Amino acid sequence: MKTKHLLRAVSLLVLLVSFFPAQTAGALDSTSLPPVDLFQLPWDQGVAWMAIDGLDNGTKRPLDSSHHYTVGGAIDFAPHKDMSVGENTSSFWVTAAAAGLVTEKSFCHLKISHEGGWVTEYQFLANVQVNQGDIVYRNQRLGVIANGSTQKFCPGSKEINIPHLHFMLRPTLRNATFAGWEIGYVPLLNKTSFTKNDETLGLFQLLMNSLDLQIVLRGPITWDTIYTGSLDTYRYEKWSFVLSETNTFTLTATSVTSGLVPLLILLDAEGNEITHGAETLTSTQPAGSYFVQVQPQTGNGFYGLLLEKNDVPVPTDPYAAVVVAPSNVNVGETAVATVSLNNIPTEGYTSTEFTCTYDASVVEASNITVASLFGADPAVAISGPQNGSFIIAVAGSSGNKATTGGTAFTFDARGLAVGQSPIECSARVSKGDSVLTQIESLGASLTVGTPPATQTPVPVESPTPTLTPEASPTPTATSTSTLPASDWLTFTNAAYNFQFQYPQEAQILEGRTDNYARINLPFVPGTNLSEKYLEVIVNEGAIPCHSPLAVSSILETSETVVINDITFLKETGQDGTAGHINKWTAYSTLRDNACVSLDFVLRAANPDVFATPIPLYDEAAETTVFGQIVSTYAWLTSPTPTATPDESATPTATPTSTPVESPTPTSTPVTSVGTVTGQVLAGKPVTVSLLNADSTVAASGTVNADGTFGFTVPSGTYTVYATAPGFLSAQSTVTLTTGAIDSLPTITLLAGDIDNNNVIDQFDAMTIGMSYNTTTPAAADLNNDGIINVLDLELLARNYRATGPAAWE
Repeated sequence: MKTKHLLRAVSLLVLLVSFFPAQTAGALDSTSLPPVDLFQLPWDQGVAWMAIDGLDNGTKRPLDSSHHYTVGGAIDFAPHKDMSVGENTSSFWVTAAAAGLVTEKSFCHLKISHEGGWVTEYQFLANVQVNQGDIVYRNQRLGVIANGSTQKFCPGSKEINIPHLHFMLRPTLRNATFAGWEIGYVPLLNKTSFTKNDETLGLFQLLMNSLDLQIVLRGPITWDTIYTGSLDTYRYEKWSFVLSETNTFTLTATSVTSGLVPLLILLDAEGNEITHGAETLTSTQPAGSYFVQVQPQTGNGFYGLLLEKNDVPVPTDPYAAVVVAPSNVNVGETAVATVSLNNIPTEGYTSTEFTCTYDASVVEASNITVASLFGADPAVAISGPQNGSFIIAVAGSSGNKATTGGTAFTFDARGLAVGQSPIECSARVSKGDSVLTQIESLGASLTVGTPPATQTPVPVESPTPTLTPEASPTPTATSTSTLPASDWLTFTNAAYNFQFQYPQEAQILEGRTDNYARINLPFVPGTNLSEKYLEVIVNEGAIPCHSPLAVSSILETSETVVINDITFLKETGQDGTAGHINKWTAYSTLRDNACVSLDFVLRAANPDVFATPIPLYDEAAETTVFGQIVSTYAWLTSPTPTATPDESATPTATPTSTPVESPTPTSTPVTSVGTVTGQVLAGKPVTVSLLNADSTVAASGTVNADGTFGFTVPSGTYTVYATAPGFLSAQSTVTLTTGAIDSLPTITLLAGDIDNNNVIDQFDAMTIGMSYNTTTPAAADLNNDGIINVLDLELLARNYRATGPAAWE
């Protein structure tokens, strides 16, 4: 980006001086009228004053009075009637009726020249804030009404000598419009009136200084040139510009007036908003016509506008890129970050790892959603988001690759606080050769601002005393929670040494292991709630320790809570299908190497699928038991040291035979024994076991370095199992005869069954995500290279959805 920091201040000053050309009233005649939207009334916007004297025909005042309509006339304005000398006038501010150049100044008066040759004059002032030669904006405070005591009136005046504003417009006030009020004067009746929206008021009646919103069309603007404009509550400016090709550009509105914060809104040719930002915005847009509307987020005054082209070369080699739309949001609003892979080589990528970073004090990341770049059913591992970063690894399954550029995934970026956050997603790619290669990445940024303040003035009909409203009491949620019933049952996990209580009516489903259990919880029937259950999940080495649901569905909230001196990460979220909506609440806690998650799930039918309305379940009532159960959670006081659970459920027994290096027995065969040999390949040490018909172990041992094994056992029929940590098992049946050798075919175990449940699925991928860039659990390090990352996910993806034990035939 080409910036001109050294020239900006000088350029702004030069432009401000030339903003209003010096013109005299002589350019106009008394029949000319100013634009109806040029002038406001000469006091603060949103405040009502009154006229206490108007134009004159010589019957009330001398013929040489400035009030005489033939010389242009004057009006005396005051905040209220019965003004008195010496009263406190320090809050009665006189403001510029329009933007202009101060051409005269004394201790008690100002004269301002405006566009089109119009001139306003303000008399009976004190505490004057501007100087001759200053450029002022509409509604800029010029001074206060002099109190006539400590602040003297203008000398030699023939006007009434009470505190007031003596206001003039030249060539004439007659028929001019101020804040929508048209000034009427009938010389025959010597009557001044003010008409707006079919309402006509006279002297000593309050005139509200409010205007219709005015959007002034400015421009066109072009690159690297500073343009000057002015803003107030009722005046916005809209500048036009044209892009001849796709460009990334930055628009900057630099405040010249203290207190002004300009808000930039980028619009398309039809006036539809594209994005917005306070003081600056960056966007990438194709060729076409555009507008940028500048309005005050806070304050009023002058600003300088600069359009700059961002010269960012597009890489010719493979690269990752982040695009955030919109690039500017307010606190609480959400933008979508789209992460893509580009310039993918012909051979394609089998997997990719993205490491995304952002400012966690400004932005919150959530809802990470993988696209179909790697096929319809990719394996996905996600670590985080946490502390301003997350890692997402994607690998194509069933031989799928990313062969053409496109979106890899998206995520939501929600504004947390005012500021600007860079959003970067670096990428490493694999072509299936077990090598990760870093590629170039292009980041983006998200600007978070405060919502534009509503600047609609409240009419003030009279100086009615303002009552301070009583503060509304803060609603207090009344807890309906009760202590667990005395007849609750106790769930104990002896392997990881924890326990908790659960309702007697609940049911523990079959298939419970040390690492998983599901408990169906009772719920009120007759509503759309179809299931209510608790899943108890234990993962070793899960850093950070959080619920698996946080990465497999939409995470909505996350907070740390302490219950009975135990720290839990409490997370909530939801997901759904066409017919159901699942809401979940999870409590996760860590001790030693074990991450325990209590995941409570409410599965409800979508009420929209019922032809006849069905009662909705009471979420508050149904979730009460969640907190009650967690309140009973306890680590056992004397935990028994636990080793990492064996990846296979193979019973351990002393083998009756030792693996041999060669399938040929080394001793004279015994007439009552037979031999089985074979070869099992895997990336981890493989255990082969022979089971008797009653499932007891006849022999067991680790294969040799080349994967070969051999057992000599009594003749008979056996089941042969081959297992390795993180791999699907293989199974065969052999019948050994006396003196014979039965050789099984060579088999390669399928990588990916990390949780040892004989299926390679997303739960295994989740374990990789939860353990990313660590070394435990060892079963997740499928390629045995000492670190868990996308290369392990790539091996898993090759066998995604496979089930076991594999047939060993």
